[in-house]
Amino acid sequence: MVVANRPVPCVTRWAQCWVIRREDGQVLGFTTLDSPLPVDGVTCQPCHSLSSGAVELAAQIGSVGNQEVAGLIDSDAISAADLHAGRYDHARVDLWLVPWVEDPAQPWRAMPDPAERPRRLAAGRMGRITFGDEGFRAEILTDGAALAQRALVQTYQPGCRWTQFDVRCGLSRAALEVAGSVTGLVGPSVWNRARNRVFFDSARAEPDGTFDGAALIWTAGANAGIRSEVKTWAGGQFTLWDSLPEPIQIGDAYTVAPSCRNSVSGCKALNNYRRYGGFPDVPGNDAIIQTPPYRS
Repeated sequence: MVVANRPVPCVTRWAQCWVIRREDGQVLGFTTLDSPLPVDGVTCQPCHSLSSGAVELAAQIGSVGNQEVAGLIDSDAISAADLHAGRYDHARVDLWLVPWVEDPAQPWRAMPDPAERPRRLAAGRMGRITFGDEGFRAEILTDGAALAQRALVQTYQPGCRWTQFDVRCGLSRAALEVAGSVTGLVGPSVWNRARNRVFFDSARAEPDGTFDGAALIWTAGANAGIRSEVKTWAGGQFTLWDSLPEPIQIGDAYTVAPSCRNSVSGCKALNNYRRYGGFPDVPGNDAIIQTPPYRS
């Protein structure tokens, strides 16, 4: 229905705006409009590469709403290095639908329409971030996600329940970590992505498997400050789980500490078995379903 005293424009002037507030205090704003647009006290810059999927909201307490945001890596705004370094982990994200009109003083710029109110479509925090050849994808979890978490209870399990170097583990990373640098890279015949996740350090003499699952921190080079998880360590070769944003170069420095792999043998190797958080001798489900051996 068209109201006579309020003409309806032929073109609907609404733009999506994202406001991202990182835990380190930095605030970024992006909009689908081709002109800067202020909302919620933040000036959102044009960014056509950032797009969102369907928004799922839940009205019940404890239900989790979510939204997916995808985008290409923009070195001037959301950089691959910041994503890999975890600077966007748990960042606050607000998605707005903002009405706009041409600014009378500057017709080539846009301003919020004073006759309409911006509408917040969703709000939450950054969840799991995944990387691909064409950019990144991040899941935005609403505040209901905190209510849907499982209760923090102690469980019986064979493997250690602690995280290495936390308070319950008791080990000190500073006392165990070693420093090294890259002395070799993969050959030219290897797939290019391996150049961002495989390297050699010929100065290391630790047995194979010593650093499997360990956290490796880059201290110098193009990837300085990024924390990587080691997939395997064997024969002087490190293989990381995820690709780094920048290629690894000869001379790049790192620190790494031996991993306990949450196992009894790994804990004993680090002389910390008295604080082992698992129950390797408690019978499991396999013992419950066992039957006596058959005798004829």
